[in-house]
Amino acid sequence: MGSKSVWFSDEALKILAVPENIKGAFSSRNTTIIKGYAAMVAEAMPTLAEKEWLLIMDMLNGTVLDEKGPENLGQDIAECSAEDGLGSKWDCGSGLDLARRVDAMPLSAKFAIQEVAYRFWSETGIVKNYREKLESCGAKIK
Repeated sequence: MGSKSVWFSDEALKILAVPENIKGAFSSRNTTIIKGYAAMVAEAMPTLAEKEWLLIMDMLNGTVLDEKGPENLGQDIAECSAEDGLGSKWDCGSGLDLARRVDAMPLSAKFAIQEVAYRFWSETGIVKNYREKLESCGAKIK
């Protein structure tokens, strides 16, 4: 078991609130929340075609995901497909069908997509098999 120093916003600390007189309660609370988040992400993960996942990964390359919420993910896909040609690049047509489907997804599914992107871009090295890489990041692929 490792230890890390972390900073929490006031908003996060309100969510993590635990009695200070109970030893280990703060760590336990954090672990419970993180495990719950992981379970919700896995449950909410949408199934997309590999090329659709790759369009989204390409679009989110270089994005600071911790500062960008997924609420406008569908709109972002539409804009990047049109302006940057990502729909054509990844053989997803105009990208508008994917954008509409993502836009209609619940927020939990959008968070799940963003979590795959975070994991995808957190690892370094040359990717030889995109499908394996996406699956190792939690993506569900048609």
